[in-house]
Amino acid sequence: MASGMGVTYEQLTGDMLNVNYSSARVALIEFRRLCEQDVYTGFVPQLCEPVWRAFLTAAVQNGLLPGLGIREFARNPRLYTRATWVMTKWDWIDPQKEITAFRESVRCGFQTRSSIIRSLGDDPEQVDREMAGDQSRADQFNLVLDSDGRTAIKTATAAMPDAQAPSDTATPARQQRRAA
Repeated sequence: MASGMGVTYEQLTGDMLNVNYSSARVALIEFRRLCEQDVYTGFVPQLCEPVWRAFLTAAVQNGLLPGLGIREFARNPRLYTRATWVMTKWDWIDPQKEITAFRESVRCGFQTRSSIIRSLGDDPEQVDREMAGDQSRADQFNLVLDSDGRTAIKTATAAMPDAQAPSDTATPARQQRRAA
């Protein structure tokens, strides 16, 4: 029955007695992929998008959206009905490892910060507004928090030994020329 539903026996029954961490994690990741596939190939296009379009169309027809007329909306409804659908975030399996992997993924250019924030079920613009508000309040009260990325960067830079200027790291040939 579990196989037919696309879940493991342990997920179906809740019996985790003979499961180790690694196999449970692999099964959970696979289950999450199946859920996301169902959401983005079924639930969103077949239910969410049609309901959203109908809702906006009704709002425009009833004059509930000031500044957007029926003719303008009718010319290009897709322009006004586009939406970004974000799944509810999943709970962490191993927060320390996952956050480290996210950080490395952004640093290597494999993902953007925004894509990671969306994968966690949040709106990147809202997160940025909240961060800016937090930083502004911290600055207002002269608070220095290790959670503030601006502080972490300054601290890391201050902790680094003075970098040598390019002329100080000259090759032996350059050093000989300077001596001559």
